[in-house]
Amino acid sequence: MIGLPDELQWIDAHHHLWDLSRIEYPWLLAKGEARFFGQPDPIRKDYLNTHYGADTAGRIYRSVHVQVGARAGLELEETAFVNECSDQTDGCFPAAAVVAVDLGKHDIEAELDAHQSYAITTPKVDEKK
Repeated sequence: MIGLPDELQWIDAHHHLWDLSRIEYPWLLAKGEARFFGQPDPIRKDYLNTHYGADTAGRIYRSVHVQVGARAGLELEETAFVNECSDQTDGCFPAAAVVAVDLGKHDIEAELDAHQSYAITTPKVDEKK
């Protein structure tokens, strides 16, 4: 880290988790296709909180998960998965989520309500005294 004090509480404002046995991510599973960041072959494996924790070496206090591009129709399943990840870490990893919602859908209110039924979409503010 850039020489900043260890006592600072870091928040990772954008990270991803995925479980390939649970949710399909077409961009990640498309073999041989180069993406804007390069070839996804090296990351074509589960990336769960255990991996995230090891990569961040305990330096992160809270995190925000950003949707990963699940196959159309699996967006709510991804929100459920991320909510479970949060529950497994007492609401820390992630503490909040940016979810995928198709704003052009006719039944947008129902889709938003479905996502908002998960605690991860309405995080609590940690008030320090």
